[in-house]
Amino acid sequence: DALEKLGGKEYENALHALHRKHSQTALNVARNNGGIFVKIGQFIASLEGASGDAIPHEYVEALAELTDKAPAQPFETVNQVVSEDFGSPLEYLVRSVGKDPIAAGSLAQVHVAETHEGAAVAVKLQYPHLRAQAEADLDTFETMAGMLQPGGHDLGWLVRDVRRAIKQ
Repeated sequence: DALEKLGGKEYENALHALHRKHSQTALNVARNNGGIFVKIGQFIASLEGASGDAIPHEYVEALAELTDKAPAQPFETVNQVVSEDFGSPLEYLVRSVGKDPIAAGSLAQVHVAETHEGAAVAVKLQYPHLRAQAEADLDTFETMAGMLQPGGHDLGWLVRDVRRAIKQ
């Protein structure tokens, strides 16, 4: 391995540069694929200091962007889930609803609505196709974590923790 032939500080600098490069790739993969990919990125970002050296700092730092800049989806897209689950779009279930989300996460986004009784509420709308995709994506991540083992660490525990967090 070319990196291992380098010594001391030169090795450390090359390794950090490699982690910086690939952490940006991981961030782009999460952004482009959304859903569970963003959730896992957020989980990794939350591990600052807690993972020891199992997850390089560069990944934690790059993926932290996902914790406060998760991409939202168009209202019409998330409203499909409401129609499927409740038999009607959200506009028929409440007096009014804001089309622009006030917050967006990895698995859902939040819209302001007013009930028929006049109460202001926040409505969390799950992203479509999430149920079907999440399990398959987690299986893929678990397989990859077992095969890659960065730094000799089995990251299967990370996927298992994310799987438990999603089910809660």
